Amino acid sequence: MDTKQLINKKSEYWKKKLIDLSKRNNLVNYRFTKSKSLQVKQPNFKQIVEDLHHEKNVNILKKRMKK
Repeated sequence: MDTKQLINKKSEYWKKKLIDLSKRNNLVNYRFTKSKSLQVKQPNFKQIVEDLHHEKNVNILKKRMKK
């Protein structure tokens, strides 16, 4: 299989995966969990996406828990 065929095959695979609207698709059926999720409280989500779009650095800091 040459490179072009391989790219076309992979491209078709991803197209099918992207239109999968079933519960198996984690991008569509997202569940918040404490161990695998990150809750962003500040700044707002729109600002983070904008910063990433403009290739700015985004720092993520863990909040210290009170004892």
